[in-house]
Amino acid sequence: MENPGVGNLQKLSQRFKEGEVEKIVAMLREWCSKVWRDEWRDEWPGYGPKSLVSDADLERVAKNATSVDSLNALEPLVHIVHWSKLADSLLSAVGTAVTAVIGDESMCGVDNSSASCQMLTVDKNV
Repeated sequence: MENPGVGNLQKLSQRFKEGEVEKIVAMLREWCSKVWRDEWRDEWPGYGPKSLVSDADLERVAKNATSVDSLNALEPLVHIVHWSKLADSLLSAVGTAVTAVIGDESMCGVDNSSASCQMLTVDKNV
C-alpha cells in the first residue's frame, strides 16, 4: 500500500517546524491507543498500546514521517511483531498526522476522506 499524492518528499521534510514532530508523535500515540482499545484489548488484555508499537518506534516514524510514503519505507523504521495486522493502519495514521500537522492534504491518501483523515484533521492544535 502506498500513500498516493506524496510528491516532493525533500521539500516536505524541510517543512517541519518546532514542535511539529512532537505533535505527530502525540497523534501516532493516540492512533496506537485507539487501535489497542478497539481491536486488541479484549483478546489480548496483557498487551498495551506500547506492546503494539513502541514509543521509540513512533518517534522514529514521526521524525521521518514525510518520507513514509509506502509500507516499504515504513518497515525499516519499526519493530512490529504483528506487522501484517498493523502496517496499513499505521501508514494511514502517519499520512493523517502529517496532514493535520503541516497541512499537506496529499498525505491523507487518494480522496482525503478516510475516517482517520477526517478525525485527525479536525483539530490542528493537537
